[in-house]
Amino acid sequence: MKRIIGLLVVAGLTLTACRAKNAETVLTSTVLADGIEQIQYERMCVGISIGETGYYSCFADAKLRYSKEELIDIEIIDPILLSFHASERWEGGYYVYSYREIREIIDSLNNCDTEACPEMSSIIDVLEHGLLMTQAST
Repeated sequence: MKRIIGLLVVAGLTLTACRAKNAETVLTSTVLADGIEQIQYERMCVGISIGETGYYSCFADAKLRYSKEELIDIEIIDPILLSFHASERWEGGYYVYSYREIREIIDSLNNCDTEACPEMSSIIDVLEHGLLMTQAST
């Protein structure tokens, strides 16, 4: 019994030490123009809600700006995405295609008869102006 209690105490102290080590750290606190106070944090968990059901959970540095003790602005610096859930705006989730796949689809659509399908040019335009990602911090 003493061994179990000893292990629980050690586990509790370890978790407390890990939590303190990973807690956010205030780097600077500055007063900007017009009395706006800016506090910069390092290693902060940031939760971003999107719509009713969506969220992004990140680990990042952040600058918080206050005016008369009221939060007015947050700047998230170099976020690392930990998890996310698609909002209701993206019902059913996301599809991800490679650049090559999208180019092949666009080329196929360009070879189709646009007179038979007048919406074809708008479909091609949407595909050509989609979000192209080549790198991210995650």
